[in-house]
Amino acid sequence: MDKIEFVAFCESQLKRVFNLTKQGKPDTKQKHRVEGVLLAGEMLGVIDRLESSELMES
Repeated sequence: MDKIEFVAFCESQLKRVFNLTKQGKPDTKQKHRVEGVLLAGEMLGVIDRLESSELMES
């Protein structure tokens, strides 16, 4: 998986989490998984902290 695929995966997972929350069905387990994936991406140098923050804000 390259950086573009990783970012696309994170975006899709974040959208899923936020959409469920908007529908009143928050999935905290999925939210924590996405946070873990983002942290792993930072630790592996795939993305940096700023990119991670920007993904969550978008």
